[in-house]
Amino acid sequence: SMGKEEKIDLVRMQLEKDYNYKERDEIYKHNSYDLWEMNEGVHLYSICAIYGAFHSMIEIYDEVSEFYTNNRLKQDDIILAKARYEGLMREIKQYIMNNLYDKQRKVLVRNTNDRLTDISILGAVIPFEVFDPKEKIITNTVEQINMTLRTYLGGYLRFQGDNYIGGTNPWIVATAWMGLYYKKIGNQKSANECMRFIVNSATETGLLAEQANSDLNEKWVIGLGWSHAMFIDMLVYDLKKGTIYGHYVFVICQLLILLVLLILPLIHIILFHLHLLQFYHIAVVLEWIFLYPVLLQLALVTLLQFLHLILYQVLHSLLMFVLLLFLQLY
Repeated sequence: SMGKEEKIDLVRMQLEKDYNYKERDEIYKHNSYDLWEMNEGVHLYSICAIYGAFHSMIEIYDEVSEFYTNNRLKQDDIILAKARYEGLMREIKQYIMNNLYDKQRKVLVRNTNDRLTDISILGAVIPFEVFDPKEKIITNTVEQINMTLRTYLGGYLRFQGDNYIGGTNPWIVATAWMGLYYKKIGNQKSANECMRFIVNSATETGLLAEQANSDLNEKWVIGLGWSHAMFIDMLVYDLKKGTIYGHYVFVICQLLILLVLLILPLIHIILFHLHLLQFYHIAVVLEWIFLYPVLLQLALVTLLQFLHLILYQVLHSLLMFVLLLFLQLY
């Protein structure tokens, strides 16, 4: 029977035979199927995903480098690796500008073949951050998306020329993607319009479909995981920004609770010493009716946020431990 090392060598030999070094360094130029599994070619979204992977590698090196402050050789290896990935990222971005940028319309296109407008072009901003969301090339592209893919109901199509089930129905995924872009640039009004369309398209039990027709009644693939995931992404973005029980709310709740707890004894003492017992009793009753439920709510929110922060730190530390263990082993 073949040993583990022999199997690994066999796989390596096959890869060396099928792909030379140049091809592997230029993997982003190879044909693949697009995000929708419909069109073959060199796609902007696929290239952006590779760009994002290289950027993630740099972030990982930044995270682990602090554990090797006393290891000069390891630090040098990390610096060289980061420089290589940064160089690859520059090459990819230049390739995009040379091959996936329409110089006449000044917009990004989805692939090197048909050069149509596609909601997946937003992948260059969310999640892969190849471009800044307010760069002219992106604002021009978003304007083109709104002119070609936005429906009168406020939902968005997947791409120009889509013929799946008629191709005229807005997709939940596409609409949520656009909503995330608007959130990223601070356009809450447009983001809320996208959110409203998604919520209105949900079933009575709260399930989201793949797409919805013009009257939001007919739906396809009800309970689509991708639709739900993108909707959750919109909510998580608000969480990170503090608009829904974010870290800022945690701090504010702490301050409010502290302020109330400091003021309450003072009010009681003043009313009692002024012999205003009737007002003192009224104040106590009002506290029980209005104040303590609010304090309880604030305390619960604070507790939830505290648990959220602790869980985040624990998971982050655990992930870093596993990553370091992996690097040590391999």
